[in-house]
Amino acid sequence: MAVDDAFRRWWDEDFSWEGLAQKPWIDGPKGKTLQDYWAGETLLQFAGKRWTRFHLPLHDRQGSPSGKDGQSYPGMQPWAPERITELHHDIIARAESGAKEGALPAALDGIVTAQDISFAQRTINASFRFSTFVGRADFEATVFAGAAYFQFATFTGFAIFGPAMFA
Repeated sequence: MAVDDAFRRWWDEDFSWEGLAQKPWIDGPKGKTLQDYWAGETLLQFAGKRWTRFHLPLHDRQGSPSGKDGQSYPGMQPWAPERITELHHDIIARAESGAKEGALPAALDGIVTAQDISFAQRTINASFRFSTFVGRADFEATVFAGAAYFQFATFTGFAIFGPAMFA
């Protein structure tokens, strides 16, 4: 499937703040939604919708950029490298927290990375349904503690899983 088709499918799924309220928190408490999981996150306005920084797309349906990828566009303030590093650090920290004793898997469904990201040599437990991994996604020697959900995930660059371990 082409990346454009995958983006349209992701957009139609609606991982905006309002859309998260309609999505069940699959491995979470009964009756809770992804909006409950992400409660407390600062919301960003883009393309007429509110987004967590984790779900903010790189561009809207018309191709207008959000600046999340750190690239410069006319009239657009790009995200600083430190902001992208912090985002990826927080994604990884959430994925790792899901692997702790007694913890629920991290509900990272629908997230959009900004650039290359590495989970290499870490132990994680997370759901990445409909997530978009921009650039290289490195899961080399990653231990997946619990189910690994990647249904409808999109990888725009290399996805490295060897020699990952699925527990």
